Amino acid sequence: MDCILGEPDPVCTIGEDPAISLSCDDAGNLSQDGSADGDHKYVYDYRNRLIGVQEYQTDTWNDTAEYKYDAVNRRVLKVVTNKGDLNGTTRFIWGGSSDWQCLEERDGSDDLVARYTYAPGYIDAVAVQERDLNSDDDFGDDDEVVYYHSTTLYSIYALTDADENVIERYRYDAYGATTVLDADFSDDADNASDVDNPYTFTARRLDAETGIMQYRYRYYSVSLGRFVSRDPAGYFAGLNLYAYVGDMPVRMADPLGRWGWDVHYEMTARLARELGLFYPALIGEWCNGVDTTYPASFWRVCQAYDLLREAEALEHKARGLIYAGRPVSHETSMRWRAIWLARARRLRRKAEEIERTIIDWHFPGGDTGIVEGGSDAAWAKVNEAIENCDWVAFSMGLHPLQDSWAHSNIMPDGTVKPLPFGFVFKNSYGHTYRHPRLFCDPRRCVVWSFSDADRAHLRQPVVNDVMEATRQAMEKFLKACGDCL
Repeated sequence: MDCILGEPDPVCTIGEDPAISLSCDDAGNLSQDGSADGDHKYVYDYRNRLIGVQEYQTDTWNDTAEYKYDAVNRRVLKVVTNKGDLNGTTRFIWGGSSDWQCLEERDGSDDLVARYTYAPGYIDAVAVQERDLNSDDDFGDDDEVVYYHSTTLYSIYALTDADENVIERYRYDAYGATTVLDADFSDDADNASDVDNPYTFTARRLDAETGIMQYRYRYYSVSLGRFVSRDPAGYFAGLNLYAYVGDMPVRMADPLGRWGWDVHYEMTARLARELGLFYPALIGEWCNGVDTTYPASFWRVCQAYDLLREAEALEHKARGLIYAGRPVSHETSMRWRAIWLARARRLRRKAEEIERTIIDWHFPGGDTGIVEGGSDAAWAKVNEAIENCDWVAFSMGLHPLQDSWAHSNIMPDGTVKPLPFGFVFKNSYGHTYRHPRLFCDPRRCVVWSFSDADRAHLRQPVVNDVMEATRQAMEKFLKACGDCL
């Protein structure tokens, strides 16, 4: 994307043949995406929330949508005009997971129009839609109750009725452009849902009046493959404030519109800022510091490896009864043998202490030795910190809680793999841990297998679980210790 700072707005062009001309306001929000029929102008409030949309229709700009929000940025009202059958007022009732799930839609007269049921475990795991399609104040007619079927990204691929008959299907390109299909896989005539289903790509809401999608804190343009406004969390995820999931749309989702690469720092700091914890960047630093600076840092794996190598060398000398290449008396050799073996045992104990510390902070399995996402052992350090209202210990305790999913040693077939050292294990979101001999250079200790450590890019459901647990922990900390902050 090439941008030219002009007057009154910055002007950007995307692509080449044909180029798409975009205009942005002074805050960097997309203000206009063209001047042909069907193009839009966007208006934002002082908090950079989209509050109005105009559409170019037959040589004039007409108001088509007005949005209003509550104090925590949830959209509570939508008014659509000049869009034919889409016209009307919709009120949104929120609740559920972190109060961020839309449970009901009501019209301008406060009559119930639709309600939604969600499966547990993920904020966008929508399961059932009940919608009054014929305005008879009930959900008893055909296709008024439908069931969602989704992919691992939670993108909806089909809707079924109570008899398990497919009503309609959906197909997407990489960045979410949606094609509505009939039950027989043929393209729908008007490419619109026959049951007014708003949830499509990554189970986020597609606004039919504008063609853009609501990702809670901001809106996503399917046609542009980017957000229309800057990331409200700032530069946590990098310099591109408009990118969608780091340009990895086939592997990741962004339910809040606040994408970040790193789990321990960026995601943690974002959630801390969102929930109002003080010094969110420090909370992220302390959480991430368990990997980098704390005595449980994985750099200490190399230290342990050096200790083991030294112990092995001493044991080898003891077995060979060699001292400086010269034969010695039996009494002297046995004395030196005992000294070397005792020193080797001490070195091994030190290496084992490092190993136990690393396992305690990164592989929380408690007495069972089984690492399982969200287990009691994973919550232990967080709960202890909450009892003591110790925000530093709490920040660090988030690390093993998050790692309990990434480092689970429960395999898909139900078997349990041993914990380090000496194992090869590829986990759920980017770590690859190997035996020290494979990642510590014998000449100088270099951990090379952690260049992608904590990059949340392999399994979206796991990242969702980590995010939800982190949010719950922060909410518990605020509730218990808010008066102490």
